Amino acid sequence: MVITLFEIDIIPFYTYPESTRGRESAKARGKTGGRPRTDPEKLEQAKILYENSDKTAQEVCKIFGFGRRTLFNYLSEKRKDFKSM
Repeated sequence: MVITLFEIDIIPFYTYPESTRGRESAKARGKTGGRPRTDPEKLEQAKILYENSDKTAQEVCKIFGFGRRTLFNYLSEKRKDFKSM
């Protein structure tokens, strides 16, 4: 048990520097991490197509190359913005 507690205490000392160096190296190369943002213009075009055609959300998303959840999140944000006006 004492050894386990000791190991838990020293884990940051031998893992933290490695991950920090990797992030710093990526940052120096211009990499930021995470998913790229979906183009707002593409989302607006998808919204117009979805609302003004008989296509399903799945069909629209397949055309534009993103997921249904992305489209519905965008629609939800737009409705909130419209209601707050």
